[in-house]
Amino acid sequence: MKARIAASALLMFAVAPCFAAEVALPAPPPSEYADTEASTNLAFSLRTEGRSSFEITISLQASASNNLEVAFGCDADSDGELSAEEQSLTVGWDSGSWFMRDDATGERASVPRADGQRRLDFRVMIDSKLRPRGLVARDGGVVFAYDARSMPSSAFDPDWNLVRVTARGFRNPMERLSVGFAPAGFSVHLK
Repeated sequence: MKARIAASALLMFAVAPCFAAEVALPAPPPSEYADTEASTNLAFSLRTEGRSSFEITISLQASASNNLEVAFGCDADSDGELSAEEQSLTVGWDSGSWFMRDDATGERASVPRADGQRRLDFRVMIDSKLRPRGLVARDGGVVFAYDARSMPSSAFDPDWNLVRVTARGFRNPMERLSVGFAPAGFSVHLK
């Protein structure tokens, strides 16, 4: 009986990611400028009912001289571009470190990592009222971790409607970015 319950739980955990609402973000176009900066904006709205976490995945060929970041916010002036004043949260790679910036307060956390192929899995756990209750970001080991009391105020906002992806420096076709919501988890309680 226990084996059947364990097998059923494993099957549910294996299938659950298939139901996640995830959007692959477009990479910025090649830069037309000498400073190599390029960015693109994307309007988005993801259904959040029954979701337990907001997730960002960034992978790239990281170096001490490149940058790839994703900024979230509300397009207050409806011009289709996320300005610095409209940003709430920015997450990404910058010159040898993963970083997370609360754009409302300017507070920034960063953790250095070695050059090479890197992947950041950033997850904000949300409750049924869409309030953030924790945050964990991993690249191999934990990069950032916060509980509900200590996390940045701008870690998640259900009203975000625009995302801007910006790249600077060396570009690689292996860059990948995605954002989405994971479904609520499945749990079995035995007594």
